[in-house]
Amino acid sequence: MPLPPPASRISLATRLELNAIADEIAADGDTFPDPLARRLIALLPLTPRPSAVQLGASWSAPGGVAQGLTDTGHTAAADAGGGERGFTLGSDGTFRVGQWKLGHRPGIVEIGRVMEGRAEPRQCRLRYDRATGAPVDMQWRRWVRLGLGRVSVSLVAGWRHWKRPVP
Repeated sequence: MPLPPPASRISLATRLELNAIADEIAADGDTFPDPLARRLIALLPLTPRPSAVQLGASWSAPGGVAQGLTDTGHTAAADAGGGERGFTLGSDGTFRVGQWKLGHRPGIVEIGRVMEGRAEPRQCRLRYDRATGAPVDMQWRRWVRLGLGRVSVSLVAGWRHWKRPVP
């Protein structure tokens, strides 16, 4: 199976196709189309391995928007610099395609939704046979949340079976 180009050289048309395929195979249900999974595997370049240690934090910074009425009757607003702040340490070894973060290592394609409104992102992985490129199954990432007061930490606790391929 020939290797696709590096992620930095993927065309816009290919990125759009990858996004559409991820939408389809990561949709609800207990099966996914085998031909689409094979196409995803063929198009998606191998990505770097994730960092051994990854850490991310986010918080709401103080501030806000001040609004008032001008002498001409128009509304004026000023941003006081508040909003969501945060940092990340380490790389998850993925790249963004539309609303998806995709990672590809031999035998596994990881698929994560970027714009998820939950504390832990919704992530799955497609496992495939490295020799033939045939999809084996899809699995959900299992999370365990540990909390102490206002601080909570989500940890990966393995994977569980989700879907199987159909012709």
